[in-house]
Amino acid sequence: RVIPYRGSWLDFEFDHKDTIYVRIDRRRKLHVTILLKALGYSVEQLLEYFYDHETISFGKGGKIYLHFEPKLYAGQRANNDWLDDSGKVVIEKNKKFTASLLKKIEEAKIKKFPIERELLVGKISAHDVVDMETVEVLLECNEEITPEKIDLLTEKGVSEFKILYTDRINVGTYIRDTLV
Repeated sequence: RVIPYRGSWLDFEFDHKDTIYVRIDRRRKLHVTILLKALGYSVEQLLEYFYDHETISFGKGGKIYLHFEPKLYAGQRANNDWLDDSGKVVIEKNKKFTASLLKKIEEAKIKKFPIERELLVGKISAHDVVDMETVEVLLECNEEITPEKIDLLTEKGVSEFKILYTDRINVGTYIRDTLV
């Protein structure tokens, strides 16, 4: 609740679907993103402000890589086995990313991990991905990634793009869901 000395009150609330609403002067509720867009923010700017981004790149042979950002994973648990390029297990499933483990990864100079295609499905694009030859938007900002989109991106030769970092525990998809 925002109560200024002069002017309208703003009440922010979640509904049962974790969508964020705002009420101005206790009147009808509207999506908070409508208010933010009215203040001049674009969808991309809102996602940039509220979420960290991870970089996904495509390698030879159809391999998909996640560029590792240690600050995002500190204290988190691995949801699957993390392997390096040689196939050696760096961290096992359900193990915690401790400070010592993150230091070992940094000392080993591992910058990216290969990930399975299924782990990328369902993630959210942070920016528009555009084919520069045809100026066609291959993947829109805030769009969910599907197997068909992955095929399209590899077919068009996209080398890398950014996705939103969400872990559903500390960082939810509330703003993203409200934008949808």
